[in-house]
Amino acid sequence: MYAFGENAPGKHLGARIGWLSGPLNVAVGWGRTDMGTSRDQKGTVLSSGITYSFAPVKLYFQHNRDVSDNGPAVDRKDSRWLVGAMLPIASTAVLKVSYGRTDQSGTAAQDAADARQIAVGVQYNLSTRTALYANHARLENKGGGVMKIPGGGDITPGGSSKATEFGLRHRF
Repeated sequence: MYAFGENAPGKHLGARIGWLSGPLNVAVGWGRTDMGTSRDQKGTVLSSGITYSFAPVKLYFQHNRDVSDNGPAVDRKDSRWLVGAMLPIASTAVLKVSYGRTDQSGTAAQDAADARQIAVGVQYNLSTRTALYANHARLENKGGGVMKIPGGGDITPGGSSKATEFGLRHRF
């Protein structure tokens, strides 16, 4: 994929490849974006994911590696991974659980600003296209980290964030 930048320089180049065979699904993606006003500032993302279905349980794993090349300034690196499972709890309901972690590096403050998150959710299928869902997540920061869950409110450095959501999903 190639995208012209809306802001100079701002262009993006990326690629993704995936493989699906029976219960196994594997995908890897890469992207690079020019950032800032000079060509020596770039953001690179490498993402990989895998799911495997052990009927009836489906396990998944995802890893992202983000690198911000800030030219003469200190580079920033984020490594994020997530592991989870989906378990049927009735003929029309699924329980979802996950655990994730973010490790940052760059400056001393970024080195100490890691986070971990745990989430649990349930989905009740009303039909093949419509479902009710409810999810709850809690994120805990380390050091001066200020990551938060969208909708989780403001937090203090090193604090925690939690959020609950519920709703109706319909696929068109």
